[in-house]
Amino acid sequence: MQYSTVISNLQNLTNTPRIKQTEIAQILGVTKQAITNRITKGIEFSNNELMLLSKHYKVDLVNLDTQNKIIADIIRNGDIVKIPYWQGLPDELKIPDFTCVTAERNVIKNHWGLNPENLCIVPMVGDAMTNYWYPIRSGDILIINTQIEDIRGNGVYFGTSQNNTRFWIREMQILMDMSIEFKSFSPSGNVNKTYSAQQLEEVDFKLIGKVIKNVSFRL
Repeated sequence: MQYSTVISNLQNLTNTPRIKQTEIAQILGVTKQAITNRITKGIEFSNNELMLLSKHYKVDLVNLDTQNKIIADIIRNGDIVKIPYWQGLPDELKIPDFTCVTAERNVIKNHWGLNPENLCIVPMVGDAMTNYWYPIRSGDILIINTQIEDIRGNGVYFGTSQNNTRFWIREMQILMDMSIEFKSFSPSGNVNKTYSAQQLEEVDFKLIGKVIKNVSFRL
């Protein structure tokens, strides 16, 4: 990618009015003159350099590498996994200019203990989990493990109606009578609702999976 494109992307992603050549040179371990030369000659950043910039500025490589050259190379080698939106998510709920979350395959398998093929992402809509013990705010991107097909103990789960017109991201707990308690933690107050199996059938409730990570988490 050309220098001007990379810098423009970085400035947009970090909300920084101007990123200096000297700053880029320091991050890449080269001289300012080397940066000037590559601008003059139209030399593109290497994959390793894009990864260094992505790590330093804490920006998603997918959003920095808008031409998808480095992502394509890495995915081809099997090192990086793209976690897409849940396939049933309406387009109007998707975050503009945000298509996926990337993660290292070995992290997903060895540290999370999960199969990458079972993962998808959804955005939080509404404030029902804002005051949860780890806040989930509207617009936060959540990674869902769709291998979880039933509620297993307390946890935050993602469910929908069969026709995908209603969505729930709530802490859910299965009770002794097999009813399910939905817990919300909104600024207006915590609310617990209990649904019997029959009531869940009436709203065509379908469990999609369990929230395993909030990639937008911030204090």
